[in-house]
Amino acid sequence: MTPSDLATVTHVAEQFRLGGAVTSVAVFSGGHINRSYLVATDAPGDSKRFLVQAVNTAVFKSPFAVMDNIERVTSHLRGRLLRDGATDVSRRVLELVKTQAGPVWHHDASGFWRCYRFVERTRAELSASTPEQAFTAGHAFGNFLRQLDDFPPPPLHETIPRFHDTPNRVAEFTKSVLANAAGRASGSRREIDALQRMSVYADALGVPLHYGVIPWRVVHNDAKLSNVLLDADSGEAICVTDFDTVMPGTALYDFGDMVRSMSSRAAEDATDTASIDIDPRLFEALAAGYIKGARGSLTNAEKGLLTLSGIVITFEQAIRFLTDHLDGDRYYGAARPNHNLERARSQIAVLEALIKRRDALERIVADLA
Repeated sequence: MTPSDLATVTHVAEQFRLGGAVTSVAVFSGGHINRSYLVATDAPGDSKRFLVQAVNTAVFKSPFAVMDNIERVTSHLRGRLLRDGATDVSRRVLELVKTQAGPVWHHDASGFWRCYRFVERTRAELSASTPEQAFTAGHAFGNFLRQLDDFPPPPLHETIPRFHDTPNRVAEFTKSVLANAAGRASGSRREIDALQRMSVYADALGVPLHYGVIPWRVVHNDAKLSNVLLDADSGEAICVTDFDTVMPGTALYDFGDMVRSMSSRAAEDATDTASIDIDPRLFEALAAGYIKGARGSLTNAEKGLLTLSGIVITFEQAIRFLTDHLDGDRYYGAARPNHNLERARSQIAVLEALIKRRDALERIVADLA
């Protein structure tokens, strides 16, 4: 951090009710979108550290709507936990910290900011290395779905319009191919052709959702292991995080994203795509955890589409990575040249493996359901 950044974050942190003076500020790594900082204080008791985040308003163009959603959702989750008799609520749901002025956000020339109490004695993982990790993450998101099944009106704001509108993602991808704004289309021809061939999957979730075959729900929309806090000692998933995209959708968006990110041992930007495959043990553990965590909330129609959801969301994410590569890395950014192209290639390999193993994965779900 530069001295200027340190001064800015310290000043912002002091606008929140931290209960003590700021003693240190450090960059908190993880996540593609928002900037995060771990702020330590001399506050009494155990709650001494806080996560201060600058919301990326280029991505979330209505940050007030984002914060309204988060405030409502975290409040509802806290109420459900208390009704369910949870004794460690402070570790089971994120807690927003109010500013000195009252709101749960601070806005000035440096940006749009929020603050959470840091959940101590936890860790996060980027990918599932064991069936136990896949199960506990699946269970956490299934439980998240169940806890929000009685969320009251009005509907949540759509923080990123058409976020999981896969046909629209395909249309935007097609525009990017034709525009070739960064001059990268010729070097991405194999990936472009592969995704164009797989566009048959684009509306496989949208059609049943539109016609009421599967219900609209409050869902996370970015369900992956890195958005779950694991207990540092037991490894149990205790808290779902990153609520920026919590909004109306289908449970299949969440399960599909978990399949994409947790049923393969490969990193999201793995370069050795020839070795990428689906691990049936990870998939089975993930599905078992999700179904158990949901505790009967899933309909038979939703269960019947669980495997297909993995194919659709993996296809969608590959489209998103490749679109960003073609546009010049404007959304995800890139740590190295062709990083988003590498991400797209990795997702295409996962997608091909899911299609190849689809029948076997369908049998796994049928046995669990």
